[in-house]
Amino acid sequence: MTIPRIGNKIVRVKAPHQVAPSVEPPVEEVNAESFEDASLDEMFDNAELEPAPAGINPADVPSFEPENSRHPEENYSIEKFTQDYMEKLNKDVLPLLEQYEPERRQRFFLAMLCSGSCWIAALLALILVDGNTLNIAGGFIALGGFAWFLLKKQLEKKIKNRVMPLLMKAVPDFSWQSELSIPEEDIEDSKIFPFVKEGTKKYDDNFVGKYREVDISIAECNLVANKRNIFSGAIIKIATNKDFDGTTIIRPKKEVEYHDVKDLKKARYQKIELEDVEFNKMYDVYSTDQIEARYLLTTAFIERFRNINMAFDTKVAYCAFFGKNVYIAPYCKKDLFSVCSLTKSVADVNQFTKLFSEFTSILALVDHFKLDKKLGL
Repeated sequence: MTIPRIGNKIVRVKAPHQVAPSVEPPVEEVNAESFEDASLDEMFDNAELEPAPAGINPADVPSFEPENSRHPEENYSIEKFTQDYMEKLNKDVLPLLEQYEPERRQRFFLAMLCSGSCWIAALLALILVDGNTLNIAGGFIALGGFAWFLLKKQLEKKIKNRVMPLLMKAVPDFSWQSELSIPEEDIEDSKIFPFVKEGTKKYDDNFVGKYREVDISIAECNLVANKRNIFSGAIIKIATNKDFDGTTIIRPKKEVEYHDVKDLKKARYQKIELEDVEFNKMYDVYSTDQIEARYLLTTAFIERFRNINMAFDTKVAYCAFFGKNVYIAPYCKKDLFSVCSLTKSVADVNQFTKLFSEFTSILALVDHFKLDKKLGL
């Protein structure tokens, strides 16, 4: 039974005497006026108090709140996620990471040795080797970069297997996994990227779960087609409670290596011009249903769409409204959801702050789709 505590004392609440079924318990009259005038201190003074037993920390006393009702999905919020995330980070994750610091230093030294040797070899190739030495030098430099990347990724995989399950407990029913969280056919059918069916896709971090009863899937993805990098970043799939009548696609015109909308024109998608002039300069918007597209792409949505870019430290993102889902894909060449760096301590808080910002921007979009009545979702 949970024991109420007042300051450093424990209130002992006496259990009521059992009364035989045939005997009615006595009823005392209560003077309402005297009860209203009684102060809180007076009521506590009348309670039977005992000093708390030695060795008990007030923080260790369990709360009255049942374990399974702490975070009801419909009431969970970004504020609660912030509180839980920081608590998990400080209490469970950062102390756990200390054991990996010696290995991080060893790998950093080894990475410096490998990359330094490759740079020296590249320089010697330029000086001593006749003929086309640029390709040879470039090969040595690429080898040094790959060695650094591999040493970092191996350590990061170890760390993620330990800390990600702990951090994801900050959101009920949410988890990190190595298996692909979004079926490839869903990505292909959404037409969010050009050449999405013909290209080669590689996946890294994956997250799946619910926030405020909304299903969310996240897949870190790299798409290459025709020897061109079509997309690098994360694909975020957010379920809605509405089946869209048409398909609406947003593709960036700038800040990407390759831009193409020929497939959308060929499929007779309609070009959409929005009232936001700056948005029109940065993006192409195509849809099979112009009325629905304008209904979905409100000023509020565009603002949250831009916030995703800020959180992922990128300038543009792709988007698709297809079926019953919204797909948003921030374009970013760097490693996302990273919790490890060879040049910094494994307990560096900044890398976890970045991960936190990426997640809160996603949760804010869920709040938008769930709560903004203008969308009709």
